[in-house]
Formats: sequence, structure tokens, C-alpha cells
Amino acid sequence: MSQGHSFSYFCSQLGISRETGYRWVQAKDDFFEAKQIADTAYYTWWQELGRAGAAGQIQNFGNAAWIFKMKNTFNWTDKQEITASLERKQLEELPDEKILEIAFKAIERKSAQQNANPIPKLQQ
Repeated sequence: MSQGHSFSYFCSQLGISRETGYRWVQAKDDFFEAKQIADTAYYTWWQELGRAGAAGQIQNFGNAAWIFKMKNTFNWTDKQEITASLERKQLEELPDEKILEIAFKAIERKSAQQNANPIPKLQQ
């Protein structure tokens, strides 16, 4: 996985199914730790590929393909910022349900930002 290959590829090289590989991860602490280390190496390999491509070190680097890979494999997303403001009078005129809806959406956005983790989670 340190060469950019997935856990599925690793399992295929062992001649086992991906499901068996995940059972091993769940059943054996040392295999779980090894998988965590391998996941970090896998993510790092793909990051370094993008860095080298962006620096012009890879001829004909496919930026779009790399971005697609990062979004789909590592849950990368485009950053979106939303700002809004309400005057106190406007807020006082809103029904309680609307105020709660606004508050919950703000909490969800903040939580999503705080939970954004560049280290991939175990894929299952």
C-alpha cells in the first residue's frame, strides 16, 4: 500500500478476498495496527503524487484524475464557506423553529469542519 495500491490489491496479492482481509483486521490486533500503518502510507503516497504533479515533476500529470481519486477514496471535498448575518430585530421576528433550524445547521457545519480528518478511515 506504500506504493499507492489499495487494501483490495494487497488482499489479491495474498490470494484472499477483501472480506477475509477485513476479518483479519478485526480479529487480530497486530494486523489492525499494520493496516492502520499501511493506510497512512497509502494516503501519503497519493498526497506525494499530487504534490509532485502540482510541482510539475510528472509529465502529463492528470490533475482531474488525481482530484477524483482523492475525493472518492479519501472523502476530500471542495471547501464551501457560507456567511450570513441577521440583525437582532430580524432574529426576534423569526419563529423558534426557524431559529433552531439555523442553529442546528451551524452546529452541523462546525462539526463537519472539526471532524474533517486527512487520515483515511478503515475502508470496509
